Amino acid sequence: MKKIILSLIVLASVFNSVAQDEKETFISPKHFIGLHAGSTTGYGISYRYWPTKFGGEITSSPRFERDGLYTVSTGLSFLYKLKENKRYTIYSYVGNSLLATKQNEYTSTFNQVTGTYFTISTIEKREEYNASIGFGYKVNFWQNLDFNLQAGYGFYDLTNDLYTNFTGEISMYYHF
Repeated sequence: MKKIILSLIVLASVFNSVAQDEKETFISPKHFIGLHAGSTTGYGISYRYWPTKFGGEITSSPRFERDGLYTVSTGLSFLYKLKENKRYTIYSYVGNSLLATKQNEYTSTFNQVTGTYFTISTIEKREEYNASIGFGYKVNFWQNLDFNLQAGYGFYDLTNDLYTNFTGEISMYYHF
């Protein structure tokens, strides 16, 4: 009887240790900060917040010069995870951006009477609103560093002269 009980205890401990074998779980990061460049999602310093399958991204790069001249790129994108694991994530995105500029435009003209060239300087203001839809691929190539490629179809200059074309975006993020 003692041998049977001892055998059952040994078998139970063997099966119990096998049953508790756990797989490695992947915890997806929520916060990302980095550099992003895209004609329809903005370019500059970028912050991503991606707590669940849905996430968002804001990108901006204001540049101000003397004499009141500026170039400001601001973008806002919405993200949706399609497939994710420890090494990569495939996602879809809807992006939009606003590019506002105020800059000097120089025009050279030839004066036929004097036979000389002269330059005319004018200030030009322009605002361009762009939007896009597409897919992205995020690769975790270091522990906390991600490289992203996005491709889709863009709608450019929606407020003035609408035209469409393919678009590509690229970014590098540190996640925490």
